[in-house]
Amino acid sequence: MKSDSDKRRVINPEEIQRMLQVSRLFHGDEVPVTGAKVSDIDLDYFDRFLKKEFDSSVDELPLEKILENMNLAKEGIPNTAATLLFAKQPQFKLPAFITKAVAYPGVDVDIENYLDSRDITGKLANALIHRDYFISAPIRVFVFCDRIEIINPGHLPNNLTIEYIKNGNSNMRNPILASFATKLLPYRGLGSGIKRALAAYPHIDLEDNREENWFKATVSLSD
Repeated sequence: MKSDSDKRRVINPEEIQRMLQVSRLFHGDEVPVTGAKVSDIDLDYFDRFLKKEFDSSVDELPLEKILENMNLAKEGIPNTAATLLFAKQPQFKLPAFITKAVAYPGVDVDIENYLDSRDITGKLANALIHRDYFISAPIRVFVFCDRIEIINPGHLPNNLTIEYIKNGNSNMRNPILASFATKLLPYRGLGSGIKRALAAYPHIDLEDNREENWFKATVSLSD
């Protein structure tokens, strides 16, 4: 007969991280990036950002200290947000956190018959603000003859539902990324993106798959 201690379920590190994320004690964008260094930061790009947004410069303090003050590094190691936002080549340090796009001539995925296939890399794009960084998988964009599918790793966070986000409700999964994105992208972080998209083009279906842990937007290309 097993003792109570034998019956205890072992919780893996990913589960612990997700529990902390739900409790808002820890977020995927603040995870230190293994192998990343302060020298990976695109210094010219980062300096232009500091001058534009804060009338400051990388010359005022050691770069490591500036990054730590901005919640972009800890103990000299840049986090996920810093790497995606400011690294010279983010895809080298975070190869799973890119966007993979494929165009097909028909209505189904065909691994042999496709029109084009590309990895979209470089510094942060809008879709990467909302994805789940505890999942090592790329964003996928499938272009078919009748629709476009955009699949993000991770279902809607916490208590959000599709109806909630259609009404403009939001829940910030990656607060560091979101705070910088308002300064770097045409992104305001107000939760109005879905409402504006549907108002401009109603033929968009949203699917939140909690069992398989992904969120999909399907844009119909036919009437």
